[in-house]
Amino acid sequence: MTTAQDPVKLGKGWLREVSDVGANIGTVNDLTMKILGFTGKRQRNEPLYRLIEAGLPIKSVVGLAEYIGVTEAKFSLTYLWISGPTLTRRRKAGALTVGESDRAVRYARLFADATEMMEGNKGAARGWLNAEQPLLAGDTPLDHAQTEAGAREVDQLIGRIEHGVFS
Repeated sequence: MTTAQDPVKLGKGWLREVSDVGANIGTVNDLTMKILGFTGKRQRNEPLYRLIEAGLPIKSVVGLAEYIGVTEAKFSLTYLWISGPTLTRRRKAGALTVGESDRAVRYARLFADATEMMEGNKGAARGWLNAEQPLLAGDTPLDHAQTEAGAREVDQLIGRIEHGVFS
């Protein structure tokens, strides 16, 4: 039986006390939060579903576009499905809708996961996310991730690459 004093291995060499694991369910890693524009400790520790339900601030779109290497307008239209006029309305409102926030978090996580896969090299992660991948039916990971099912396939591919699984 595991006690609160027994360490648990999570991810790449991270050790946490068992009592700490439950507190982190539903939160995202620091790079994901940085990409989304959250820098305060309180925000970083907020459960992910609450951030999405509240609607991410519009600045999250700016950060995501910069990390992925496209314009804010292109990122909004292509990946968040927000037209130019709607983006203008979101700027006035200051926040994304729940659906838009969910898609933004999906892309922030993918970028963070790809960056981890590339051992912290954001340029390499950006290049990989924008390159056609034969194991994704020739799609780029960014294009393939436009649905939740596609994003899961990209996540699985990243996991196989990180663990050296031949595909």
